[in-house]
Amino acid sequence: AIHNSKEDCWFVYKNAVYDVTKFISLHPAGPSSIIDYAGLDSTLAFDQVGHSISAQNWLFKYKIGNIAK
Repeated sequence: AIHNSKEDCWFVYKNAVYDVTKFISLHPAGPSSIIDYAGLDSTLAFDQVGHSISAQNWLFKYKIGNIAK
């Protein structure tokens, strides 16, 4: 939750943690759609947008870990 800014942006997607700080400026829909979920679980929002398989695969480039069970 402390990684919740444009300069330090992480989020959770399907129990995995992603550091997308370097991707924010590249996001096709703009930075705000990512920053809104910085430090949070973005699973529902990410899936509702209908990201392509290509976008989902590209996301894994930024994976840094998993949520402990």
